[in-house]
Amino acid sequence: AQVVQACVVTLDPIESAIEETFELRYVPDLNQEARREVEVEPGDDDIEPFDGTSVDLGATAAEYLALAIDPYPRKLGAEFAEESRAEANTGPFAELAKLRNNI
Repeated sequence: AQVVQACVVTLDPIESAIEETFELRYVPDLNQEARREVEVEPGDDDIEPFDGTSVDLGATAAEYLALAIDPYPRKLGAEFAEESRAEANTGPFAELAKLRNNI
């Protein structure tokens, strides 16, 4: 998939290509009356139930794409600039204090 995201530092658009493979095993819904025994191995996290009539592969692909997208994309060379402590402590009350001293 081709995705465009905003850089978390500069907000510039970043294009990226995502190639992700996944494997799922669909088993009949175990809540139905006609239950079958399904052998589940430890670590089989990718088992999806279905009602036996259809499977929505588009929704499954969208879920795995959403998991593969970088949650905090950063443009190459973009860095956060830290403010100095003196600048960080200024605020609306510091500006009011300056006005009080001028009276």
